[in-house]
Amino acid sequence: MVSICKSIKVMGLPNREVGPNARNFYKKKNQYFQEEKKRFEEYLLAYSAIFDPLLEEISLDIHFFPGDKRHRDVDNLLACCKPWIDAMQGNVIPKDDGRYLKSIRGVYEPPVDEAYTLIGIIYEE
Repeated sequence: MVSICKSIKVMGLPNREVGPNARNFYKKKNQYFQEEKKRFEEYLLAYSAIFDPLLEEISLDIHFFPGDKRHRDVDNLLACCKPWIDAMQGNVIPKDDGRYLKSIRGVYEPPVDEAYTLIGIIYEE
């Protein structure tokens, strides 16, 4: 078997308002969650030609490139990626992400001019 990695570049970092440390009302948090999920679904549509429909097992390698020198907690950034992972259900993986998602790894990279997040989707053929 051969491991294949396909990447999606998302401009900006995940919305911190959907994270576990956000101090907002649950209805507002749900609104942010749905907006972030919809934003990522648009990226998935743009990249849909590179993915085989419904991969069986995947691993995610998420690289965060901040636009400034402020330090951010990688655990919280990964938690804020939850809407993006949910958006993959039915588009990249079958509906149950718990069964088909083997691992998630977050890497905090050095600052760049414009913040972005690079999501590597790794699977075997």
